[in-house]
Amino acid sequence: MSTSVKISFRIIRWAAMMPFRIIGNILFGLNLHNHCMRYYTLAIKVYPWNYLLYYKRALALDSLERYHEALEDIERAMDIYSDNPDLYQERSYIYFGLDNIKKALSDLDYLIKKWPKHPKAHCDRGALHVLTQNYSKAIDDFTAEISLTGESAETLTYRSACRINLNEFRLGLADAEKALILEPNNENALARKVAALTGLEKFEAAVLSANKLVPLSLCAAYAYDLRADALEGYNEYERALKDRQQAVKLDPKSPPYWNYLALLYFKMGKSKTAIKCFNKAIKLDPVSTVLRINRGGVLTSDENFEKAFEDYDAAVQIDGKDPDNYYFRANVLLEMDHPDECERDINMALKLTKKDPFYFYLRGKVHEKRIDLKKALTDYSKAIKLDPKCARAYERRGAVYYDLGEKGKAHADSTKARALEAKE
Repeated sequence: MSTSVKISFRIIRWAAMMPFRIIGNILFGLNLHNHCMRYYTLAIKVYPWNYLLYYKRALALDSLERYHEALEDIERAMDIYSDNPDLYQERSYIYFGLDNIKKALSDLDYLIKKWPKHPKAHCDRGALHVLTQNYSKAIDDFTAEISLTGESAETLTYRSACRINLNEFRLGLADAEKALILEPNNENALARKVAALTGLEKFEAAVLSANKLVPLSLCAAYAYDLRADALEGYNEYERALKDRQQAVKLDPKSPPYWNYLALLYFKMGKSKTAIKCFNKAIKLDPVSTVLRINRGGVLTSDENFEKAFEDYDAAVQIDGKDPDNYYFRANVLLEMDHPDECERDINMALKLTKKDPFYFYLRGKVHEKRIDLKKALTDYSKAIKLDPKCARAYERRGAVYYDLGEKGKAHADSTKARALEAKE
């Protein structure tokens, strides 16, 4: 077949395809995705050389959560023509739908490298970084988007949330306030302002903002939760309790709200009620190590060490890679007078990380209990090196120095411990 004949053949096929494509586009625009796919499929059968047909069908399949089929279509489109950023962006959405965040990020990385002034790609990548808790990189992407498109309330609010998660409360507050200047009734921006003010310990200002947030959010559970955080900040426990109770009333299936309510009851000296709230939270989320650790802490304070051990042991079984879980179990084992098991757990915690002073402090207590004073002295000193403000480590090291007959050092450590405790 000659070249001219081939061209004429394709032109005829292209013309025959167009009615199907037009109808498909109309149906797609009306969000009739099930119906538009039929016409895109007919168009592809007539003219299989147009990448946009596969791309549009992939969009429809994606919206219907038929991700594997969508992936096949988007990759077929890319086989035909790959020099379009929309293809990489759409494939990143499909990978996200397939819970493959690594590949979704890879597509966005490539897109931004090749088309660095693509603002939506920066926004999307920033959102994925938030999901992976890589807040610093998310901030970089949201900042890049702002530099390309100017400040928007939405992006400023996203960046504010990231900064608050990094405890950069002043910067988070600044972003939230800028967002509110652009959109005074932006609910998410106001929520971030409340969180930032609470982080800055400006509790009264946080409560005032939260008072506006509650009606703006149509009395959403999270708004009461944020106001309770601020109220707890300046010890308004009774008012905070009403908000915590309202949060769980509005969203009774939220383990975090039951957790926060339990912790507040514990602060108020109501351990039994706290345990009941923890029980409800754990029933909703039995694999949460946070809930197990928190309930274990209340049980430990009530000297119910056997039950506390069960919670800490469950936390270790759920997540054996978190050193804190071993630390808490070790702590209660020492309270139960099991120093060997305690040392085993604390050594496991130290194998995972050597950056926590309290791990060395606890092992020092084990050595001190065995009257292995030189080892105790070494571990207390390591704890102090990691945290020069650790009053407990100075206190115990002072006691060890005294037992070793070094009364000058003992007095110095004891004085230091009291000075640090006075500042707390």
